[in-house]
Amino acid sequence: MKFNLEDGWKLQAGIRHMQYSGALQTRVGFFTVERYWESFRTSYSYQVERSGGTALAPSHVLQFDYLYSRRDSIGVSVANGRELADFGPLGILNTETRNVAIRGQHWLKPDWALTFQAGYNNHGSLPAQQGVRMGLRHSF
Repeated sequence: MKFNLEDGWKLQAGIRHMQYSGALQTRVGFFTVERYWESFRTSYSYQVERSGGTALAPSHVLQFDYLYSRRDSIGVSVANGRELADFGPLGILNTETRNVAIRGQHWLKPDWALTFQAGYNNHGSLPAQQGVRMGLRHSF
């Protein structure tokens, strides 16, 4: 459910079902408030994730983007809270998480874009993860 309000404000709420290649299936409820002005976008999301009989995993996500053209952007996101993750032999864990990422997209043609993300993810007592991801996006 989306609501476009005045002066660049938007509200969105919903539920997503996600199924991963392993045993992990989750449902996520979320509420997002965002604002667009000039060439910028900022948003705050509160989400709660759950899988089967696991405890709730609430988290907060803050994003800030610079929109350097109508469809191209670069931004930073910061998240704090809990998340469910399938750690293979350790099973599905509800872990404390803190992460930060730089991400963006640049459209090469009307239906093809280059996407990128570089980030750091800390799962409390588990080893931290860091990485870079690049991809091609095709819009149908």
